[in-house]
Amino acid sequence: MYLRQQDQAVDTRHEAAAVHMGEGYSRACGKAAVCMYTTPGHANAIAGLTHALHGEAPIISISGCAESDTLGKGGMQEIDQIGMARPVTKERGWCPAQNALQSMCTRRSVMR
Repeated sequence: MYLRQQDQAVDTRHEAAAVHMGEGYSRACGKAAVCMYTTPGHANAIAGLTHALHGEAPIISISGCAESDTLGKGGMQEIDQIGMARPVTKERGWCPAQNALQSMCTRRSVMR
């Protein structure tokens, strides 16, 4: 996936703020917003994702994770992101490879 010319990346100081900004964008424009953050940033984004879920704002939340070969072995910054996201998202999943991300997002948005 890549930024198209009409897309705009906005850097924020906190992940919850990024989700709140994304929620405002999705409400104003009628399009899903994409928020991306690191593994610990996912934990920070939970409050914003909760608000977006209750406000029915479409947000695609993408976060990094520990190295896949260390998952389940107590890798650096390894947390149960899917478990954390379960109560505050409609859909969640793990994308094992970057090239699978676009089809995963497309498949999930069609399911609504």
